[in-house]
Amino acid sequence: MGRTVAEREKTGMRKIHLAVGSLALAAALFAPATASAQKTSQHGAGYVAGNVLGFSLITQCASAGIFGSVCASSGAYHMDFEGGYHFGSGGHDGFVVAARQGLYFFSGGFAATTQGKFGYAIPIPLKGGPMELVVEPYGILGAAYGDVSAAFAFGFGSDVKFFFGDSGAFVGGHPLELGGWISGGFVYNFALGGGYAF
Repeated sequence: MGRTVAEREKTGMRKIHLAVGSLALAAALFAPATASAQKTSQHGAGYVAGNVLGFSLITQCASAGIFGSVCASSGAYHMDFEGGYHFGSGGHDGFVVAARQGLYFFSGGFAATTQGKFGYAIPIPLKGGPMELVVEPYGILGAAYGDVSAAFAFGFGSDVKFFFGDSGAFVGGHPLELGGWISGGFVYNFALGGGYAF
């Protein structure tokens, strides 16, 4: 037997109240963490970095006529080097623009990428001192070339940087970066290294 209009409206209002209550609870629980994460960084806005301990999985696909596409994956030793600047408070926070050069060494070949990088840095102070964790989601756009078909190379990921003192030196990298080479295939990058903010 169907419910009356009044019962349906009452159930709908309960769902709305539950959703609003859930959002209010989430805001109350996460407000302190968000507030601490939005403080300005104590480290410089400009930086250079080199991630030299890396791995990539490159999947390239080719047309197989009526059979669709055939894809093959290969692993590669990956490094990337970059320099950039943060447009926030004058520290290592806010909107960031960088230039990045990536290198890929795989069995029987070599590839490279030259890309622009655009992201947003969120500093998280640790113990109220110069130690700081910076999380920086980003997107990249550019070109891939070398012993692969020239391609438009794009992707997205997140850098994690740990500043361990006043000097501006940091360690970190990008534990997860997913992208594509068009026309070409898909790329997963993992790299760790360090850098210096000034």
